[in-house]
Amino acid sequence: MATPVQKDNVGAMQEERIALLLAKQMMEEIQSKAYEDPNQTPVLFGLEPGENAPRINFDDIDDYNDWDENPPQYPDGTILNGENETPNYQDFRRQVIVKNVDDSNYSVIRDNGTTSSKRIRVTVSSINDPKPFDDIVITWVANREGMGLLYK
Repeated sequence: MATPVQKDNVGAMQEERIALLLAKQMMEEIQSKAYEDPNQTPVLFGLEPGENAPRINFDDIDDYNDWDENPPQYPDGTILNGENETPNYQDFRRQVIVKNVDDSNYSVIRDNGTTSSKRIRVTVSSINDPKPFDDIVITWVANREGMGLLYK
């Protein structure tokens, strides 16, 4: 009787590891982008005119604000649903929220463009009920000097 429970636990642990991988992958992608759009004056928050999905078109951190995908996708828009030799991540949802935050208190949200700090939060969750794992949330703060792990 204990074997099915162990299999359930192993499955949940495997899904949690996949969720962590998806969260880290998205954060690394965001880290590779410029702090703000290098071609836009004045600087706008979010997608600039002419920019849209897929994410391969995103060129700065705040382009990712309000990104929400289920199932997750590669940057080129390929859906990770188990088709065409892609991994099957249909049960995962990946979301990104980017906020301008106070330069000395990252929990205080400020108007866009009024600070030199942006807080990036990537959340990966299961769409299943009951959820096999708690949401994976990674939060970073970016500023013009670089990025650092805020908390996980």
